[in-house]
Amino acid sequence: MSRSSSPAYRFWRRIRRLLARLFSFTRRGHFPFRAFREPDILDVTPDGVVQITRTSGPIPLRPRVVANSDFTNPRTQRLARRAAIFLFEYFDFGTVPAQFWPVFEKTYDPAISMDDFLRAVGCDPLRVRRKDPIETSKARDVIELLVRS
Repeated sequence: MSRSSSPAYRFWRRIRRLLARLFSFTRRGHFPFRAFREPDILDVTPDGVVQITRTSGPIPLRPRVVANSDFTNPRTQRLARRAAIFLFEYFDFGTVPAQFWPVFEKTYDPAISMDDFLRAVGCDPLRVRRKDPIETSKARDVIELLVRS
């Protein structure tokens, strides 16, 4: 009985061919690489600046900051809303008034929306960010009035 006609040799040869077929397409580039990426990351600095970070490749994660991204993804919109709520809690404004959300939906950027909203109600956003007690209490009173109305 020759070596090529033994059942064990034929079995392992078939396994080797199968493995070669399975893994050879990655070398040729025909394999569509599908990676489950991590969700977008919204990072809020103490200044109120929001950075959107997306993963740009498979493992290991290589984050990149996305500027002027379109917020078409509902999950990203939800994260941006949470970041806006976090900013209101950070500055001790209590709840978010309903008048803030139309301003927010124009850009989906919590920091820019907060600045625009504070300017619209007559407050200085830079002084509020620096936690000036007079400007912060003024903004708090106006926001409380809007929430109650």
